[in-house]
Amino acid sequence: MKCRLLVCGFVLGSVTALLGGHALSQDHGDMDSAHMQRMMQLAEELATPGEAHKRLDYFVGEWDTSTIVMGMPSETGTQSIKWILGGRQLQSDVNGTLMGRPFEGFGLLGYDNYKKKYTSVWCDSQSTTLLTSEGLADQSGKVITLYGTMDEWMNDTHDKAVKYVYRIVDEDTYEFEIHDLGIVPGDTKVISMTATRKK
Repeated sequence: MKCRLLVCGFVLGSVTALLGGHALSQDHGDMDSAHMQRMMQLAEELATPGEAHKRLDYFVGEWDTSTIVMGMPSETGTQSIKWILGGRQLQSDVNGTLMGRPFEGFGLLGYDNYKKKYTSVWCDSQSTTLLTSEGLADQSGKVITLYGTMDEWMNDTHDKAVKYVYRIVDEDTYEFEIHDLGIVPGDTKVISMTATRKK
């Protein structure tokens, strides 16, 4: 008799646990569904280009460039900039000469809605390095300052702090600068480029 009661109690407890677990699973499932909807909505918002992206419209087009490296004579080139990925990233293709050698470069410039920062990626034909940086625009929206790191093979330095500056001068001219923040004291600007929109 005791054995039968124990068996009945065990079966009843197991059924109760299963039913309770099923109810909890349903509640958890409902919660997962609501959470997933919120996540999907947030993902869509973060993936949608906004006002910060519109400010980058200025750079779209064909440009003639003049570049100076550490006081050396200026060298000319061309730059083609267009939107890709539905207006999420600016793709920049650069051709010309740099330090007397043929030069080809590829870059991306965009705005990360989650980080709330401008972001950049750059690579070119004179190195095997992929450079990344991120930063902010000033209140006018005409100056974007990005910070990143780079390796300097000439003096075997790794992760040197670097600053990149985009400065809109007028409707058809902008300037780009690279600053070596390891130069202290002194002028940190090591590369400057002036881009003029082609007519």
